[in-house]
Amino acid sequence: MKLSQRFSPYGIEYHKNVIEEFKKHPGCCDEVWLSTLYGYASPEKHKKVAEELMVIAEMYRAAGISVSLQVSNTLGHGQYMSSLDCSGLVYEGSPVKNMVDGYGVTSDYCFCPRGEFLRDYLVKTLEYYIPIKPDILWIDDDFRLPNHAPVDFGCFCDDCIADFNSRYGYSYSREELVNEILHGDLKVRERYLLFEREGMNNLMRALMEAFHKGSPDTVPGLQHATPGGFIMGNHDYAFDAMKEVTGKAPVSRPGGGFYNDFNPDEVTVKGLSVEIQNAALPSYVERVFPEIENLPHYVFGKCPAGTAMETNYYFMCGASDMSYSMMQGVEPLDWYGN
Repeated sequence: MKLSQRFSPYGIEYHKNVIEEFKKHPGCCDEVWLSTLYGYASPEKHKKVAEELMVIAEMYRAAGISVSLQVSNTLGHGQYMSSLDCSGLVYEGSPVKNMVDGYGVTSDYCFCPRGEFLRDYLVKTLEYYIPIKPDILWIDDDFRLPNHAPVDFGCFCDDCIADFNSRYGYSYSREELVNEILHGDLKVRERYLLFEREGMNNLMRALMEAFHKGSPDTVPGLQHATPGGFIMGNHDYAFDAMKEVTGKAPVSRPGGGFYNDFNPDEVTVKGLSVEIQNAALPSYVERVFPEIENLPHYVFGKCPAGTAMETNYYFMCGASDMSYSMMQGVEPLDWYGN
């Protein structure tokens, strides 16, 4: 069992302070998850961040703490990413294919998993982080088809629809295809969902192949925030690609919700979601690190007692390990000492 702390790349001095705090409390942290650069900046900027993370990783290892790595974004978390540096993908004339929903709404900062330009960008930037040689490579939970604000579910871009029509001999427009999925032949619905899952599987394979080539001992992991449900089914499209490419059993980080404890009863809902996500895992996924996230969107967020209670509860829900994101940089470190 490991207690893992997730960090954004805040700089060498910040992490020196964190390590000193950990030393004062032996056993409070077994592993850290460092993070790739959030957003879609230029490859050169990713390279600079990766070089600094390499130094930080060695600092933690020297302190007896293992190091994993979180890929902060793949398909995009939502429209709020406009506040980040996305100049490596989002610029005038960019060939990147955006995520589109069934009604033609486009997400400017989320992307179609079948797009070659996106795939090549993700592979190129990910390769800069290979020298870190993390224990686990975590793919963040934007690797999904639902919830790419303002897109509810994708992808229904022109290329996806054309490729789907070509494969099965259809001639659907976007409107006709969505109507068929919602109200018509269930076979069309099934085929389209499998078609989109295939696109996700192929993208995951490309990411795993790129990283595994340079870091063969790294275990793959998927962060996810929903059970999948009736829209996507389970997450086998991602886990299967991870296992088949690397030959290693991937690990899971279920999550979604309970980011503050204003209403403590809400942890029950989160726990049930975690249980459902655990039940939907492939049999070869045995290690589960549920998220405990204390977002800074509210004054005081989640209290220390709430964080401890949530930890105990998730072990009851089937966790083998635990992961924390305290949203560092907002609250000072000494606050957690209380």
